[in-house]
Amino acid sequence: MIGTALAAAAGFPEAPEKALMLQYCEACHTLDSIAGAGGSEEGWTDRINRMIRWGSAIPREQVPQLAAYLANVLPPRPDPESLPR
Repeated sequence: MIGTALAAAAGFPEAPEKALMLQYCEACHTLDSIAGAGGSEEGWTDRINRMIRWGSAIPREQVPQLAAYLANVLPPRPDPESLPR
């Protein structure tokens, strides 16, 4: 299990925001579940603020930086309906 977590962490680019993600997001979510998500900066901001309302300790002043990092690393996924068949 530790090897899987290390491999997942290695998939995220090094940045100060990665440390925030590991500190705050990983408290409730696995890195694999985070890596399976995607969204715009606005979408990530909404998600992070929802997590704060549900009890996450992410400092509100860090939300814009973390949302921008996640949107860059995990952008919106294509709508399956729009993919060629």
